[in-house]
Amino acid sequence: MMIFVNKYIKKHLSMYFIYLVIVLLLNIISVILPKIQGDILNLLELKSEKIHIIKFITFLLLISVAGTVCKYIYNTLFTCIQTKIGYESNQDLLSHIQKLPYIKLRNMDAIYVSQRINNAVNEVVAFYIENVGQTVITILKICVLIYVLCKINGVFFVMVLLFTIGSLIIYMLFKTPIYKKSLVMQEKQSKFFSALSSELINAQFIKSNNIERIFISKTNSAFKVLFKSLMEWCKCKQGFELSESLLEIGLQIIYFMIGIVEIVNGSISLGTFVIIIEYVEILKNSIVYLYGLCGEYQQANSSYNIIEKVMSEKIEKKGKIKVENIKKISLQSVEFQYEINGQKIIQNFSYDFYKDKIYVLVGKNGVGKTTLIDIISGLYNENYYGKIKINDIDMSEVDVLNYRKNNISFCRQNDILIDGSLIENVELFGNIDDEIKKSEMYKLLYGELSTRIETNNQADTLSYGQKQKITILRSMIKKSEVILMDEPTSALDIGAKKALLSDLTKIKRKKIVILVSHDPFVIQNADEIIDLGSK
Repeated sequence: MMIFVNKYIKKHLSMYFIYLVIVLLLNIISVILPKIQGDILNLLELKSEKIHIIKFITFLLLISVAGTVCKYIYNTLFTCIQTKIGYESNQDLLSHIQKLPYIKLRNMDAIYVSQRINNAVNEVVAFYIENVGQTVITILKICVLIYVLCKINGVFFVMVLLFTIGSLIIYMLFKTPIYKKSLVMQEKQSKFFSALSSELINAQFIKSNNIERIFISKTNSAFKVLFKSLMEWCKCKQGFELSESLLEIGLQIIYFMIGIVEIVNGSISLGTFVIIIEYVEILKNSIVYLYGLCGEYQQANSSYNIIEKVMSEKIEKKGKIKVENIKKISLQSVEFQYEINGQKIIQNFSYDFYKDKIYVLVGKNGVGKTTLIDIISGLYNENYYGKIKINDIDMSEVDVLNYRKNNISFCRQNDILIDGSLIENVELFGNIDDEIKKSEMYKLLYGELSTRIETNNQADTLSYGQKQKITILRSMIKKSEVILMDEPTSALDIGAKKALLSDLTKIKRKKIVILVSHDPFVIQNADEIIDLGSK
């Protein structure tokens, strides 16, 4: 866990160093303030000169102000460091997840996973920042306070020692139940937020079918489970805190009685007794902090286990060869299934794809048309059986990340538009050049949206057909050698369909073009029709 956070701390070392200095100053101030307050009482008791009392009060005021300023700086630095490191580590974890094999990502509950990772990262980072430096300083502070108390009156140190033993017994009794219930609560919390978010993500579907009650029912069920686990954790935690409070009240009564006796006997002054009370409290809290740290460490470590589990997931395998000028993609006896011992989606499929042709994959739903173009794009590089060769190079030897980035243009049926302007979406994979400006799809799209594009309009108010035209155009803009399109005409009118097929007819001379379609217009304009239902 420490190694994980350390690599991010190094990026913000100067800020973290200042943070540690502030922590040290706050601890020093916490020890100095009781001493000054006690000394002022002693001066008043001895009826010292006013000038001496005023000096001590002024010093007390300055130290108090300094403590307040330090506390402000402490909170600001803590928030700043935690936020920056939390963001950086979250990004690294999400980047790692994006590199996992696609078969693991396709059914992943993104909200649940991101919520879980974010909670785990914040827990680990906060624990490190708040406790690593503070622990060393606290141990030093305990040593100083023990020395001071023993020098004044050792009885009070014995009382703290007895409290520590009692408190430790209580902690050991509650430690495991609190830890286990905390884990359960975190899990239920992530599932609840996943259910809650699904109401917003599926808002259109819900409103269209008037099925709010079904989704609300699922959210309510998730909340009931969360609430139950939350209350169980809360009762256990409150039981621990109540036991601690009762023990502390008993200790306070005893050392107040001892203090009164010592003052009456003249062994200590009132000011010294105030110092002792404050130091006993600080010492007690410092000791409680140290053994409480064990529980916090366990909780942080359980969160780190989540991080470690994510980072231990094997990323997508890739070869080393960067293919160029793709002329042929060959599939030989390719088979595919999503689960081991599951039904085969694709069976014994063999075909050679070349430039200068428009290939259209047809067949009823579920025969594996979309899966096949996913396989061709290298998304299932480790999960198919048979042979796939790119220019006679086996897919296992190809750098599939580079292949998808530079050699493949993919236009999916429900492709997303990024949060940004229309031109940002159109030029997502490259800039519009003179050749693209001659395309029919460009002329059609810009004929409809030229004003909105020129005024840097956002892309969130487009019709489904307009969105599909943008995704088609940006796949044509990308300087790739293979174009894969999944139902590209599902939202297009006949004019847009003709524009697309006209552009693909020109493009095919330089690219391998493979489409998935049920559209009769697309099928009748294909050079080769591949019926997967007959394979």
